[in-house]
Amino acid sequence: MTVREVQNFLLTMRHCLLLYSFDLSFWFPDNASEDLMTILSWRDDYRIGIKEIDAQHQYLFDLINELHSAHATSFSRNQVSLALTKLIAYAEEHFVREEALMSANSYPKLDQHRQIHEALVSSIFDLNEKFQGGVKQIDAEVLRFLKNWLTDHILHADMDFGNFMEGKAAKAKKLAAQQAAKPESAAAEPKAQAAEAAAEGADAETRPAEA
Repeated sequence: MTVREVQNFLLTMRHCLLLYSFDLSFWFPDNASEDLMTILSWRDDYRIGIKEIDAQHQYLFDLINELHSAHATSFSRNQVSLALTKLIAYAEEHFVREEALMSANSYPKLDQHRQIHEALVSSIFDLNEKFQGGVKQIDAEVLRFLKNWLTDHILHADMDFGNFMEGKAAKAKKLAAQQAAKPESAAAEPKAQAAEAAAEGADAETRPAEA
């Protein structure tokens, strides 16, 4: 998701909220009450192949579900606020760790990825400020935005980084295999040269002397 896509998505969400007069039933219909505590379920296709990042993403899923649970069951502003603050703090920590890993591995799209992170953090803080300001209906917007942000961000931007790391690991493995084969070739070369010299010596001994 690019910076422009994040901005367009957020604008669309706000228009939807205005259109439906902040009616929470639009986001949480009665027939969705069976799975009220979970809005995000981890799937194998969310894995980008980097254990550290995958573990952080799974925890972000848990935090979003925790926020949803606080909103859906009690409607306590304090509980929702605590869950939201916890989520924002960890999201920022995750971004820092992810960018550090990208930098350490010379990921070519680091600057673009950092801009996306900055736009997301700015949007989340904006939503949080509105909630803290007393706009109760913003709860649904926060949940909807976070759900779509995390899944889309993982499946596109983060997945690209995972593919980059996979390709880098494959190249390193190939190079290591080539280097491991070099000593054998180097050891075989003197033996071949010695055998060739011995053959030439034997040939000289059997060659008749010139008159």
